[in-house]
Parts: sequence; C-alpha cells; structure tokens
Amino acid sequence: MAKGNLFDRKRFSEAKYQGVATKEEYVSPIDYNELEVSKEDEKKLIEYEKVALENSKG
Repeated sequence: MAKGNLFDRKRFSEAKYQGVATKEEYVSPIDYNELEVSKEDEKKLIEYEKVALENSKG
C-alpha cells in the first residue's frame, strides 16, 4: 500500500466544510480505507481533524 502524500499540508489547507442542503458536512482529505483504519477509529480521527481545522482558523 503506497501512502504517498496522505498527510500533505496542501490537502489539509484545502480541506473544508461542504454545504449539504442546510447542513454542513466536513470532508476529510485522508482516505482512511487505504490506511485500513476501523470505522470507529475513522470517526474519532475525523472529529480530531475538524477540531484542528477549526482551531487553526482562529
């Protein structure tokens, strides 16, 4: 499994929330399926990403 640029800063700087109807949804720049991460861990990691992204804006 090639990891390549999974953690490239540019991908994270382009990460954003996408509007879905009236609800906003965060779209992670990391393909956790490629990393073979469990769904439970994936949810936790995405929550950490959201917090980090929000904190970096402030």
